[in-house]
Amino acid sequence: NFANVGRALPSLGIIAIGLGILGIGFLNVLVALVILVVPPLLTNAYVAVDRVDRDIVEAARGMGLTGWQVLRRVELPIALPLLFAGLRIGGVFAIGDATIASVAGGTSLGDPIVNPSLPDQDLVAAALWVAALAIVYYAALLLAERLLTPRGLRSQLDPMRAVA
Repeated sequence: NFANVGRALPSLGIIAIGLGILGIGFLNVLVALVILVVPPLLTNAYVAVDRVDRDIVEAARGMGLTGWQVLRRVELPIALPLLFAGLRIGGVFAIGDATIASVAGGTSLGDPIVNPSLPDQDLVAAALWVAALAIVYYAALLLAERLLTPRGLRSQLDPMRAVA
């Protein structure tokens, strides 16, 4: 629940608060992005491991696996899709929020967008590049999830199934 507080805070508000505490520059933006990215990571990690069927965990313990082995060989492979969902969400949040970081004095993805002297087509091009970066990041993590998830745990509705 504590991690979810970060989800309710707007990124510009976090950067503005950071200006008073950390001043202008990269550190302020970095702290703001971490505050915004950590909640989906923690929430998905907790839910992913919590939703692993307890009968499976007990069966693994009954087979003689230690707690670390149960986590590594049973819980994490089953939880992998939700863990990757948190990474995808957090990364897309970071890419999107990094565009407004230039208002805090740092250089960022949003410099061309915030610069009012650029022609409109340059602003649109910069926004499209940021969107493309977010899509490429999302697709790369989807592919990594597909490669790392054990074959027996892949869903029939896997969106990457048509690619393979």
